[in-house]
Amino acid sequence: MNPKNQFEGFFDNPEKPLSFNGETIKPPIGACIQTLMMICASVPDWHKQGAMRLFVCEGLHMASDQMREYRETGENPPVTSGEAAFMMILGDLLSATTQYASDEEKKKFLSDEDED
Repeated sequence: MNPKNQFEGFFDNPEKPLSFNGETIKPPIGACIQTLMMICASVPDWHKQGAMRLFVCEGLHMASDQMREYRETGENPPVTSGEAAFMMILGDLLSATTQYASDEEKKKFLSDEDED
């Protein structure tokens, strides 16, 4: 055992890929947005693929939650206006193409349009 190895047991629990030693690992907002940009640029029809849509929904959700946390503490989130615009357009595209949404996406992310 290497005493300097801080990743001991990192891959032991496949049920929680975004946690380590009981703490949730959150990628920075910028990393989430850059990943979403790379997906959209490299897979032009991502919005027609159920698994890719879920990944994008999850990324948007994660970035939005982090932005909300910043705002609740009175800080400005470290997001450029271009990144914010990209997130808004991505959300609009997901909303406009719900015919491609999987049952899992509908259950987890889509709500009644009459709700606020």
